[in-house]
Amino acid sequence: MKQRWEIIFSGVGGQGLLLSGNLLGAAVSVIEKRQAVMTCTYGTETRGTFTKSDVILSDGYIDFPEVLDADVVVSLAQIAYDRYVDVLKPKTLFLYNSNQVKEAPSPARQVGLPMEEMAAQAGAPAAVNIVALGILTALTKCVQPTSIQEMLTRHFKGRQDVLGANIKAFEAGLEEAGK
Repeated sequence: MKQRWEIIFSGVGGQGLLLSGNLLGAAVSVIEKRQAVMTCTYGTETRGTFTKSDVILSDGYIDFPEVLDADVVVSLAQIAYDRYVDVLKPKTLFLYNSNQVKEAPSPARQVGLPMEEMAAQAGAPAAVNIVALGILTALTKCVQPTSIQEMLTRHFKGRQDVLGANIKAFEAGLEEAGK
């Protein structure tokens, strides 16, 4: 298993990118007892401007908190996709929401899935970010699915309806990526 992962969640404010980064980092550090760090960038407006969450996962010491050489970039909106499409390396896995993004040529290995449709079918139309987290988990194996499910349970404690919908969204991402 790869020992270090540099991951970027990107999109626009309001898509839950910071939540995805926090859930992934907490799952790795709290549940799996490995190292994780997250930094974020977002516009001054709460919603609609470019937002990103850098997450680094490692079995060893992390000496710098921002992604310098992305292994994975997740883009949920066209503005985010356009920012990365032509600058990524061939080794980078570029996951994107095909409901919002029109694919363009890129040196990266691109995987576009209808994440909005998947979230809606799971009964959680607002959980596109959680579907993306499921896809990322299945394709990279950078974290155990049960660790993410545990963090979802902790995050949505006392809100069973929201928890159930988010677990279904996560599982939908896992399942689709496994095909």
